[in-house]
Amino acid sequence: MKRNKKVYVPMAVDILHTGHINIINAAQHCNDQKIDLITLSGFKDTNPLNQMGKVNFHVNSEDYNFIEMTHHIILVSIVDIFTKKLH
Repeated sequence: MKRNKKVYVPMAVDILHTGHINIINAAQHCNDQKIDLITLSGFKDTNPLNQMGKVNFHVNSEDYNFIEMTHHIILVSIVDIFTKKLH
């Protein structure tokens, strides 16, 4: 029996799409409203989001999954910090 192979390709690789524009617009709105912003980005360090936050976490990699997993570790660490402060 022949099986069809499936390949999943993340579309966040150097392709600017509507979702990216929405993120940049939201970051700009935070800056316009003087709302502190923490950004997480990857790929090229010249991406616009990398300069828009009060704190900017940039993962210097071209590997989408490595970037996403690093962001995940950062976010879980932030949750742990806040959880410890509540107790």
